[in-house]
Amino acid sequence: MKELTPGLELGARFVLVRRIGRGGSAEVWLAVDRERGERVALKFLDESFADDAARVARLEDEVARAQGLPAAHVVQVHGIERVGGRTFLVMEFLEGGDLGQLRGRSFESWAVAADGVAAALEALHAAGLVHRDLKCSNVFLDAAGRARLGDFGLAALAGTAPAGGSPYNASPQQLRGEPASPADDLYAFGALLY
Repeated sequence: MKELTPGLELGARFVLVRRIGRGGSAEVWLAVDRERGERVALKFLDESFADDAARVARLEDEVARAQGLPAAHVVQVHGIERVGGRTFLVMEFLEGGDLGQLRGRSFESWAVAADGVAAALEALHAAGLVHRDLKCSNVFLDAAGRARLGDFGLAALAGTAPAGGSPYNASPQQLRGEPASPADDLYAFGALLY
C-alpha cells in the first residue's frame, strides 16, 4: 500500500492535496473529489480497521448518526469508501479550521462560534444523542466562522453507557462509566470554553 502523500490518486475519484490533521487512530487529508467536483476531507482509519467487522459497524453507525442531524450544525459526512485496502470517511471540507485556533483570543472573536456549538448541542440532544467527545479539535469552522460539530465516533444514545471519550473534557459521570447524558456534553462545553 502506498504511503499517503500529496498528489496520490485513490482510484479515479480522489486526489490527495495535504494532510490537515492526525489523531489517535486516523489521519485527515484535504482531497479533490473528482466525482463531486469539490474539495473534501478524507478521514483515513488505521489499516487494521477493515478487518474488524465490529469497528466497521460502529463506523457505519457514526455515518448514519451524522447524516441524520441538521446540516447547519454538523460537518456533513458523504459516506464510507474503501480504495486500495484503505477505509476512509468522505466528509465536507470546512476551510475555517478547528476551534483550537481561536484559543487565547478575545471573547468577541469566538463568541459566534460558541453560540454555534451551543445550538449544535441543542439539536444533538433533541435527537436523543450525546456527542461524548466535545473538544476544540472536533468543532470546525466554515468560511464565515460558524461552528459545526464533527467526529461522531463516540456519540451515543442518551441513557446508554458505552466506554471512551477524551479524559480532559469528560464529565466525572462519563469517567465513571455512567449512562450517557446531555449533562456530559454540557460539562465538556464548559471545559472547552475554559
